[in-house]
Amino acid sequence: MGYNRGMKYITDIHALNMECDLGTMGDWHRSGIDWSHPRTLESESTPWGDWGIEVGSSRAVPLNPGPHNIANHVRALCDMVLMGRFRAAEGMGDEFLDGDSYDSEVFSHIVMLAGCENWDAIDRFMAREYGRRWFRFLDDRGLRRC
Repeated sequence: MGYNRGMKYITDIHALNMECDLGTMGDWHRSGIDWSHPRTLESESTPWGDWGIEVGSSRAVPLNPGPHNIANHVRALCDMVLMGRFRAAEGMGDEFLDGDSYDSEVFSHIVMLAGCENWDAIDRFMAREYGRRWFRFLDDRGLRRC
């Protein structure tokens, strides 16, 4: 199936504070978020196309009648890393995604950002978040710097 290259979708902290089909915890500060303008992106503005986006979701988005296209928790967190929103993404592996079940999916999409202008910051964040798991992933692919 090809990518839908023009899909607008809800992402970032807004998507992380909604249930998704993955059954992961996500975030739990839903009432502390401004829902008047949920953060959205166009799928064409990312290297991942429509991967991880739940299309036409009937999940209720406060103050915003649906249906909506909504990033699942893995996609929302990858978008946060892409945007350099590291502080908001802290805890992505062990808290928001409930451990290491989604490491491979996260790592395989984040590594697609290698070579972008903020790769060093992304790599440092991933090293802090995932430690040896991230290093092992990079080493297995010959990507770790000396």
